[in-house]
Amino acid sequence: MSSNAGDADGGCLRVDLDVEPGSAWECPIVDDHDDVREVTVNAVGDDCRVDLTPADESGVVTATGSVDEDCLCHVFQRHDCVPRIRGVDAGTMRVTTYVDDRSVVRDLVSALRDAVGRVALARLAVVEGPGTTERATVDLSALTDAQREVLDLAIRRGYFGDGADHAALAAELDISESALSQRLRAGQARLVAEVFDATAD
Repeated sequence: MSSNAGDADGGCLRVDLDVEPGSAWECPIVDDHDDVREVTVNAVGDDCRVDLTPADESGVVTATGSVDEDCLCHVFQRHDCVPRIRGVDAGTMRVTTYVDDRSVVRDLVSALRDAVGRVALARLAVVEGPGTTERATVDLSALTDAQREVLDLAIRRGYFGDGADHAALAAELDISESALSQRLRAGQARLVAEVFDATAD
């Protein structure tokens, strides 16, 4: 799989991330509301103002906070990405961004985990042309948590290239090699099915 697959056809990659903030992370988007339908962010200097529409449609709520280096928006900016916060569901933020290179996804997710907390890649789509038509989409929600963990580590350790071997991955996850093999096979099968279902549509 080419690392610059987003550039191959003059398109880019749409990345949907589920961000579950840690208890120590402060952000006006999630400080007072666990379920938000719409979010508008306006950060100027050291101040951040957000307009939130709670899922119960009780009206727009304005909240303020302070901008620092660990702010989600700053992390995206350092990777030349623009985040679009699509909402909050049970305290988990769904954030969409667009990148030109798959390697940016890996670096961005790693930086977000360091700054924010738990981050999961929920969806990856190839977008073509100025009309942003999605050519192929992979919905990672089809994976179990165990399958996602194994595939995520395998990718980060270079298992599908020339990196970590089977035994090393199993040891790092503290599972047997047979369990690792089963999760890898099942996870890859689900992703392949997703890709072919998406392209068939």
